[in-house]
Amino acid sequence: MKRIRLDLFAVALVGFAALGLPSLQAVLRSNASLLAEGDARIGTIDLEKVYNSIDVYKAKLDSIKRVEEDLKTQAEAQQASIKDLEAEFDSYQPGSEAQLKSMAQLQAAVGELKALQVFAQAKVESMQARALRDAYLVVKDATKRFAEKEGIDYVMLDDSIPQIEASNAKQMLAQISARRFLFASPGNDVTAQLIAMLNEEFKNTGSAAAATTPAPTTVPTTPVPPTESGASGGG
Repeated sequence: MKRIRLDLFAVALVGFAALGLPSLQAVLRSNASLLAEGDARIGTIDLEKVYNSIDVYKAKLDSIKRVEEDLKTQAEAQQASIKDLEAEFDSYQPGSEAQLKSMAQLQAAVGELKALQVFAQAKVESMQARALRDAYLVVKDATKRFAEKEGIDYVMLDDSIPQIEASNAKQMLAQISARRFLFASPGNDVTAQLIAMLNEEFKNTGSAAAATTPAPTTVPTTPVPPTESGASGGG
């Protein structure tokens, strides 16, 4: 092995000699130039902190909360109606025609409540996913503009910040494997600057549109005709 290495070293010396000293210096200068051009400024951000701190995302969450509250109010009203229908059903003579009609109404009301609950869950989850996506696109665009302004070549997500959650060995390994950063210098962190930029832009241009109250969310239902009163149908 030593002979092979010496031979290779000899060949390298011959090659450099053939190039000549001026050519060798030119190669070294070229490499140094490439290294200098290859130096890049890198910034990192804590994406979770950005999401939790920017007003544009908070406004979207407030909008979702209003929809949730509206759907919850509808569900509570439907539950109260079901209780009334149950009381009315119990007031009729068992097996009577009035009780059969009341049962049909009760079953329809329960079905509407279940449909409302399924719709509410799907609606809220869809709005949450859209809010995350829209906020991500806003952050991505702002990061690009911020980096170009500050002369930063790369902005990366610092995933070394969130704590690894306690779990079994398989899940723990999955969490560790998903990490890309073991350490990032705090001096490269631009989270605070990016948050300030986004909130200032939201204050100046986006607050009115983002904070618009959404229209009430309703689920179409089939009207249920009123039944006879419990007094007249009883006995």
